[in-house]
Amino acid sequence: MKLNRIYANKNFKPVKFNPGFNVVLAKVSKKLDRNKDSHNLGKSTLISVIDFLLLKKITKKESIFLKYDHFKEHVFFLEIELNSGFYLTIRRSVADHNRIAFKRSLSSQNFQDELFWDYTDIPLSRAKKILDDSLQFDVLVNWDYRKSLTYFLRSQRDYHDVFRLNKFLKGKDAEWKPLIFELLGFNGNALKERYAYYEQKQNIDNLVISINKELSFRSGEADRIRGVIQLRKDEYQELQAQVDEFNFYNSDRKYNEELVNRIEEEVTKLNQEEYEITYQIKKIEDSLEKKLTFDLDSVNKIFKEVSILLPDMLVRKYEELVEFNKSITKERSKYLIDQLNNFKTRLKEVRLKLTELNTRRSSILSVLSSEDSFYKFKQYQIGLSRLEGEISRLEEQLKNLKNIDVLSSKSVVLSDKVHEKEKEVQAQLDESPSRYTDIRKYFNSTFKSIFSVPALIFIKMNNVGNVEFEAEVSKRNELEVTAEGQGFTYEKLLCICFDIAILIAYSSNSFFKFVYHDGALEGLDNRKRLNYLETVQQYCKEFNIQYIFSAIEEDIPSQILDGLNKEEICVELDDTGDHGKLFEFSF
Repeated sequence: MKLNRIYANKNFKPVKFNPGFNVVLAKVSKKLDRNKDSHNLGKSTLISVIDFLLLKKITKKESIFLKYDHFKEHVFFLEIELNSGFYLTIRRSVADHNRIAFKRSLSSQNFQDELFWDYTDIPLSRAKKILDDSLQFDVLVNWDYRKSLTYFLRSQRDYHDVFRLNKFLKGKDAEWKPLIFELLGFNGNALKERYAYYEQKQNIDNLVISINKELSFRSGEADRIRGVIQLRKDEYQELQAQVDEFNFYNSDRKYNEELVNRIEEEVTKLNQEEYEITYQIKKIEDSLEKKLTFDLDSVNKIFKEVSILLPDMLVRKYEELVEFNKSITKERSKYLIDQLNNFKTRLKEVRLKLTELNTRRSSILSVLSSEDSFYKFKQYQIGLSRLEGEISRLEEQLKNLKNIDVLSSKSVVLSDKVHEKEKEVQAQLDESPSRYTDIRKYFNSTFKSIFSVPALIFIKMNNVGNVEFEAEVSKRNELEVTAEGQGFTYEKLLCICFDIAILIAYSSNSFFKFVYHDGALEGLDNRKRLNYLETVQQYCKEFNIQYIFSAIEEDIPSQILDGLNKEEICVELDDTGDHGKLFEFSF
């Protein structure tokens, strides 16, 4: 698929693309304000117009130039040349951007005034499906065409990483790594399934952790819970019988035993723990308030004296000791703060438990000291309800423990599947398919033609089984791009070379046949610009690909500029007035 032309119903310079080499040319005459003017002509905005016409979804939060009121009456048209040889025109208005129209034709035509369209007022989601079907790609057949589109519409914000586009920065690896893996010539299903199994396993493991937090028993203690349930049921039946007979002697004895043997003993222990924790908190808080003193002048004086007496034995400089002291102080404070937070958390737990025990003690004492049988009857009925609640809670915990066992078994199975898929991915890497070999070859040759040093694409698996995509220069120290200001230029050219390599490797397939690079020449010296453009011109002819780049006239080497024909300048912009801008007005 190639781009053929873009036009609009108003205020827009028509863009007619050449099938091969194309430049979006910006002429800047105001030299003193060169940078400002060059970035207001619309050469970088054109890539957004193409993206819009290739059915980019426009969200309310998204910042896009089309949201300006100036564009509310604009209707844009994009004509593309399909790999079948037919042409397809896409119509999309700004005001009703979720309704799309399509018109198919045997030859290139302007349909601005067309009344009869093949499809009209098509919702965006269905329109994407229609366009996807029309493209008939035989590459990445299981992926939406828009998923890979941005590799062939590189704006300035997509030059920071060769493989991870700006739109993937906030997403999960599973959303883009299987795509790149498949684009590089591998079977992406294995990696996609690996991520799917891994996510399922993570969800199960998180659920197990969540359930465990609610349990008072550990995994493997199911029989212990069954035993406690039986004890509580026996206690319930005994208490129920006494309530039925209105005989509270045995219950009073049990309350007495609970009060003396359990509650009082536990309250005593917790009171002691509360005192110890409070004491430790006070010590830590006092310690944190005291800052370590370090007499710099005195130490400096001592060091100078030692330096005179023992110059050969003096290892550490004075500044190193100061930094060492700061480091110790920082580590000590961090440790104390962590300890303080732990003590405060435990103190809350202890005090909450003491409140519960004291409430229970008061309730028992109230029952034991009462001579009113009906009051005792009421209290023992409350006791029955408490036992019922405890039995239900224990039975629920037993159920959860069983669920944990089932979930843990599933997690083990999923873990095995994850490892199995990782082995499949590694096996593919070991085989290195021919498409991958070709992509690496074209990537290296393109980069080497510009910088005269080889570049390499490679894939590795990290310690958790995820794939990592890397692009690097074999002899980076020989590049003239190591200065801080040239780092972005270096990364940008790696991105550009990758896109071109993909385009060439799939030039015989039904896939994207074009690539658009915004500001490709910025930051390069003239010799490298010449190498770069001559290489691209050769590729366009040899592999029948369409290359589009935007540039300021001054950035294009004279050897290339002078040799350009009119068809290769797809649109010409200038700063002489609004009429020279892409939209023929300022906004």
